[in-house]
Amino acid sequence: MLDWLPRTSGPIAECGSGLTTLVLASAASLSGRRVHSFEHDADWAARVTRELPVRLRPCVELNVTPITSYSEFDWYSLEAATPPHAIGFVVCDGPPGATRGGRYGLGPVLRPYLAPGCIVLLDDTQRRDEHQIIRRWCSELEGSIVQEADTYSVLSIGHNARNRTPIADFSGARA
Repeated sequence: MLDWLPRTSGPIAECGSGLTTLVLASAASLSGRRVHSFEHDADWAARVTRELPVRLRPCVELNVTPITSYSEFDWYSLEAATPPHAIGFVVCDGPPGATRGGRYGLGPVLRPYLAPGCIVLLDDTQRRDEHQIIRRWCSELEGSIVQEADTYSVLSIGHNARNRTPIADFSGARA
């Protein structure tokens, strides 16, 4: 994560909060950036906030938002959380793998907010479902794999991904 973050600019998004929130907040404070984290578990978010040093709290916007249906998959609701535009770096470690559609929702839901060339670090790629998600993102977001490790993969999102016609309108749709 810390190898790729300095190669990017703009806002940072995080799907699922935890230790990564603390590390990203530290890095963001040094570079004048901000972390926008999505978390569905209010108790966990409160714990992360308590552990976050007071001096780093201005660098983090921790959005407690439910997981909701977007027709073919479930993902974080953006109803009460508006991501920033031109996100340059994403760490995706949520929602939980058992969520319908897994982590796929990041692609169609956040696509309009991703900067061309955005770097996405997808965690838990030792799981078969994450491999399918990577293939879909590569196709739908003009992404390419730039690093594969045992438990994570890093993708670069294509320069035209934001301008492509969405596969469907997933912006807040409810099933």
